[in-house]
Amino acid sequence: MAIFFTTFVMLQFWNLFNARCLGQTRSALQGLTANVSFLGIAAAIFVGQVAIVTWGGELFRTSPLSLVGVAGHFSSSDIDRALIGELLRWIQRSQSPAA
Repeated sequence: MAIFFTTFVMLQFWNLFNARCLGQTRSALQGLTANVSFLGIAAAIFVGQVAIVTWGGELFRTSPLSLVGVAGHFSSSDIDRALIGELLRWIQRSQSPAA
């Protein structure tokens, strides 16, 4: 259950970044530090996810994930999704005519 729950939440976490620039060619990371509200929400989601999986126990029917399991999980699915979005936007920017 912990792996399933973490996968679901982290896919939505990375979707936050892709949704910032939906339909645009600018990077999802452009101007990120200027948006304090966005950073606060992203941090709350990430910290909350770690806390629920680590200490949620019976309430959330989870058990802590090992560091190796977490690293493998993130490298294989969630971050790839964000990187693909950035790659597609970079391709669009490089193919558009200069203003």
